[in-house]
Amino acid sequence: ADRLNQTQTESPLFLTAFTVTSHHPWKSPLPDVQFLPEDGSDYTNYRNALPYPDFSLGRLFDQLDPAVRDRTIFIITADTAQPMREHDNNLALFKYLYDENVHIPLLIYSPALLGPARRISQVASHVDLPTTVLDLLRLPARHHATGRSLLAVHDAPNSVFFYSPFSGDWLGIREQKWKYFHNSATG
Repeated sequence: ADRLNQTQTESPLFLTAFTVTSHHPWKSPLPDVQFLPEDGSDYTNYRNALPYPDFSLGRLFDQLDPAVRDRTIFIITADTAQPMREHDNNLALFKYLYDENVHIPLLIYSPALLGPARRISQVASHVDLPTTVLDLLRLPARHHATGRSLLAVHDAPNSVFFYSPFSGDWLGIREQKWKYFHNSATG
């Protein structure tokens, strides 16, 4: 917050912040904030670690000068999903390509550039973020951009591709509600 508050408006700045509490072993520095009574299970540890990133983000927003907050683009996302035994006792990120293995949150917050809140229901991927940010800043996307802007209206459905080389070379494609998985190691 201090760094952002001290940055001049004519000086663009790119900062990243990561939290590791949403990764195994899911230990929160806020032991008094828990969803579930402590029982030592992975599921309980995971659920009880979830409030910490929200708390940290709220603290950041409280410490930012309102003018700085309003001229900043915040992209809030995750690097991984977290399966919790929804399929085949699955707790491993790399074992399958089910929704719980690949579905992650994405929130773009920028009151000055986005206006009123809206929900975009199209299937998207991290590769769509650079093109979306260029669109948000009204900068031309280069012809080699891989993704599509999430702010533009698209007539055709978007396809998202998945690949997990860690356990059997899983490949997948998702388009709207349809998805297809293929394990190239098993044929």
